[in-house]
Amino acid sequence: MPVLDEQNVELVDIELKGSVGSLLLRIYVDTDEGISLSQCSAISRNVSDLLDIHDEIPGKYRLDVSSPGVDRPLRKIRDFQRNIDRDVLIVRDEGVDIIGKIISANDNIVVVKTNQDEMSIPFETIQYGKIRLKW
Repeated sequence: MPVLDEQNVELVDIELKGSVGSLLLRIYVDTDEGISLSQCSAISRNVSDLLDIHDEIPGKYRLDVSSPGVDRPLRKIRDFQRNIDRDVLIVRDEGVDIIGKIISANDNIVVVKTNQDEMSIPFETIQYGKIRLKW
């Protein structure tokens, strides 16, 4: 999305909820350093202008541009790379969940240190990861 590329911002997710006349378009964005309120405001203005010009959403809608938050699922290899040295729960296709600390991540493998050992997990077998927050 050119509006995001101009500000070096990554599109994390888009949601469209509600019914015609009361829709909510939620756009989640992030950067390696995190996203600021002023960045979200600028992106919101630019996206709103584009949507008004192209009239992509019928009727009234509300636009919300925000950070995905700390509890967002890790779905891309980049998400795992951004969270190296953090504790994570990894949900795999085989139904075997893994808890550990992310050691490294590349295009094919996420390496996690568990209580027992280090595991190399093929990325294609991961449904998603969740950061385990320490309270």
